[in-house]
Amino acid sequence: MRASAVDAGADAGRDALTMRGAAALAYAEAALDALEGTLAGAPDWRPGRALRAEVACCRERLGELTEAWGSKLVVAIVGPSGAGKSTLLNALAGRELSPTGRTRPTTREVVVYAAAEADAAGLVAQCGAERVRVATDGRAAALEYLILVDTPDTNTLPENQALLRCALERADLLLAVLPAHNPRMHDNITFLRPYVQQLPADAVVPVLNMVDRVPEAELANSVAPDARRAVAQEWGLDGARVYLVAARAVAPGGEPYPADERPLHGVNEFAALRDFVFAALNRAEQVVDRRLARVERLLDLLHEHGRATLAARRQALAAAAERLRDLGQQGEDLLAEAAAVRQPGGVDVHAALYGLLAGRWWGPVGWLVAAWALVLRVAAFLGRPSRWFRPAEPSPGATEGPAATWAPALEGLYARGWPPVADLLVRGGFDPTVRQADAWGQWVRERARVEVERWSEALTAHLDALAQRLSAWPLQVVLNAPSLGLIGWIAYDVLARFWQGRYLPADYFRHAGIAVLLTWALSFLVFQVIVAVALRAPLRRGVVPALAGPAPAALGPLEDQLQALAALEQTTGEAG
Repeated sequence: MRASAVDAGADAGRDALTMRGAAALAYAEAALDALEGTLAGAPDWRPGRALRAEVACCRERLGELTEAWGSKLVVAIVGPSGAGKSTLLNALAGRELSPTGRTRPTTREVVVYAAAEADAAGLVAQCGAERVRVATDGRAAALEYLILVDTPDTNTLPENQALLRCALERADLLLAVLPAHNPRMHDNITFLRPYVQQLPADAVVPVLNMVDRVPEAELANSVAPDARRAVAQEWGLDGARVYLVAARAVAPGGEPYPADERPLHGVNEFAALRDFVFAALNRAEQVVDRRLARVERLLDLLHEHGRATLAARRQALAAAAERLRDLGQQGEDLLAEAAAVRQPGGVDVHAALYGLLAGRWWGPVGWLVAAWALVLRVAAFLGRPSRWFRPAEPSPGATEGPAATWAPALEGLYARGWPPVADLLVRGGFDPTVRQADAWGQWVRERARVEVERWSEALTAHLDALAQRLSAWPLQVVLNAPSLGLIGWIAYDVLARFWQGRYLPADYFRHAGIAVLLTWALSFLVFQVIVAVALRAPLRRGVVPALAGPAPAALGPLEDQLQALAALEQTTGEAG
């Protein structure tokens, strides 16, 4: 019963670790997707191409981590020739696994210490079976969740360094071995720097080996502090513990000390290092935690580079955005000025309004409104010969409004103001093609088209509303009543006298007709005065303010790309 409970608890623990890992990987993929999508929004920003390549590389590394998620931790022992890496591995394993000696380089292959051959399958597949030697110890309880790897030197033959790079690609934790007689070996520090940067800070463990060959006072006052400063300055490991180890003193099967190389003191933190490796690291949760930390470190590096890339160009991009805003505001001012000068009116507007009125009016005045609408339409057509063979084009007077004069003025504004903006954009990382007129010409034409549509929609809406008001039934009754009343009275008078046998002379009908025509014309004239007044003030007050609403593309060209860069800065900043 108790064993079953323990097994169930272990299974639940493994399930919880698996879910943690799956959630972290999903979050990382989502973060990469978001960053890639943001960068895609600024295709003309050249640094974004490099960042997109880094996103692809990070995605590839994430895939490798996903494949290796269920494998054991890889603890790699790295360092320069003669630092005692193989001796340290033998000391940790308690047996002679890796050859030691004075011949350099001593280690010419990757030596893996694992509980079973299968634990090293990933390294063997990546580095090649002929370059990897696996030493197994099925009884080693300390290797339940990790494997130890001895690597070639960092400062020897190029083929060995290539093999070392291959092994480091799989490493979850580095035991960076530094020789006590020269802890600041420049080529070793330089070679390891990119690999150290890719790992979380606590995944790099500096080990100062052969400390027993340095006088104790010199070790405490000079060598150890120098090693701590080196890893802090070169690798960014501020405050990291540097283990002071004499691996040869505890390694089995080593050569005996010559008389002139006997230990100078007993300082040796090997036991603490061994406990850290085999007690602190050899746990199931450490496998997940270390892998999660590597995922987070990959994302942090990507975001750090994004922030650094933006920071180097922030000033130029901010200045470019400010100049673009100024150009956009000047364009708005030009539109407002053009709208104030170019009032709605002309034959086209009258023809459009009377066309709407013709369908709403009735009676004698309605007949004249329909006839007048036809006359105005013919006059508008004849007044613009350029449209005779292009009848589908909209009427400039009726639809373009202020945009007819605003678009050329806007083109001139950008032709003068674009060069300094383009220089700032190029300094901010944009492709030099933004200097060409095509960078803003298309936007100006599109903006003019949008303004024409806005003007046309505003004018059409207000003409329709005005036609609705001018077709109100009280006004139609008032203006049609004189003509209809006079016609009705004449008809009544003629019929009444006819039944009385009193026949009216021809002059009566002639004068009656003249009176009806005059009344009819006077009613229509009064209506035209009302229309003229309505077009002069109310329509102007209705259409022009409608153009003062929110205008699209306030920043002008490249607005979306600058906004994408602002989103990128926010994303990388929040991630940091």
